[in-house]
Amino acid sequence: MPPPETHRIVVGLGFGDESKGATVDFLARTYNYQHVVRYNGGAQAAHHVVLPDGRTHCFSQVGSAAMQPGVHTYLSRHVVVDPLSLHNELVHLSELGFTDCAQRQVIDGRATIVTPYHKALNRIEEMCRTRRHGSCGLGIGVAHLDRQLDRLSWLEARHLKHKNKCIQSLEQIRKSTLLRASEALRGASIDISMLAPLSASDAVKEEIRAQMTLLQDPSSVAYIYNLYEKLCINTPITIDDEGHVLEDVLRTQGVLFEGAQGVLLDPHYGYFPHVTATRTTPALAHELVHESHSTLATHTIGVMRAYHTRHGAGPFPSEHPQDFKHAPHFKEKHNAHNPWQHGWRTGWLDETLLRYASHTACAGQLDALAISHIDVLCTSQELFTVSHDTEQTHEEHAKSDFKTDTYNTKEQRLLFYPHKVNYNAHARLHKNVREKLQRGQLCDTLESYLSLVTKCAGVPVSYLGFGPSYQDRNVV
Repeated sequence: MPPPETHRIVVGLGFGDESKGATVDFLARTYNYQHVVRYNGGAQAAHHVVLPDGRTHCFSQVGSAAMQPGVHTYLSRHVVVDPLSLHNELVHLSELGFTDCAQRQVIDGRATIVTPYHKALNRIEEMCRTRRHGSCGLGIGVAHLDRQLDRLSWLEARHLKHKNKCIQSLEQIRKSTLLRASEALRGASIDISMLAPLSASDAVKEEIRAQMTLLQDPSSVAYIYNLYEKLCINTPITIDDEGHVLEDVLRTQGVLFEGAQGVLLDPHYGYFPHVTATRTTPALAHELVHESHSTLATHTIGVMRAYHTRHGAGPFPSEHPQDFKHAPHFKEKHNAHNPWQHGWRTGWLDETLLRYASHTACAGQLDALAISHIDVLCTSQELFTVSHDTEQTHEEHAKSDFKTDTYNTKEQRLLFYPHKVNYNAHARLHKNVREKLQRGQLCDTLESYLSLVTKCAGVPVSYLGFGPSYQDRNVV
């Protein structure tokens, strides 16, 4: 099969965890893509790909099609790169039998590096908050914002090859993050109500102590640099200083752009402060194509689950109260409670947020949809979607708690904290919907559900997922 002549952009339409990785793996196999470009995010991405033989890998900084021979990964300049986590990821892939992934990995030299110091500051700041933001605790937002705000404390991938520059930058980062971590702790100790969460757990105290010990230790700079140096010497990853490798590829053949997280976490379109620092819409992928002067067409695919999910803190309109008898209880294999994001949450498909994600956050640039986890929805004895009003009466506005909110628009407040949620009942999906689809028959209940999704998003459903591996997916 010849290389594709279309750039396909994969973007999540929810709060993340939509099955972008499995979708990328399927698309690469279906259309013979040889290049996957990570166009945003960083090590907080957790894209699980399961092979038919059961081998599983959680892709963070390697393209999710890397378990296919000859498929290359390119980390664009918009990705926040964690070299130490990337090394661990490549080791795991090698243990699974994919020993040449490092040779197939290229990093834009202008990409921002997240260091252990950024991670330490991120964790300390999150633990000092009375109300968690939902951080992954990996320092991605800290490193990204340091660069966006033009602080001295940032490091580029190409600097890893230059000892003096790298050591100088690491020392500046250490001092800057130490200062801000100390300020965060002083602020928490002043207010007793904010000090409470720090005193609640010995584990929290120990975590803060460990992170501050790292920040206070000047010798840690040499230790971290030595790790980076060994990675550069021992790992055959290409660092492309000016990004010319990607530009050349984009002009000659189609590539598969893999997005991280979802548009409902975008700093412009999500609900602050429960957002990510990096852009999550397709805009950065389109920017990379435009800069390369590629003449190939683009095709943007919005990925969603058949129901909504959210991992961690923040508004979630379709999450049901505990006493709601029709609340969904879907099993989840790859997402669980963790110390930073905390709980895994599920709700029925939110029609209103889907419209917002497609038409507003993605600016109407979607061409098709990929829906995953239909098999999970088929296990439910009932099927609901939710919708909510985006208008507010004068009386409701008078009672609103958001009068002093200067970070979110009125539209965002009403979208993410609606005054009323409507539950819409539908005919449940039967367990044999995929068998009928493979025989060329579209089950009436599935057809009705897909029609609803198409109406909300404004684009057709082109791909369906009924399980974890590429063999469980269908082109509609």
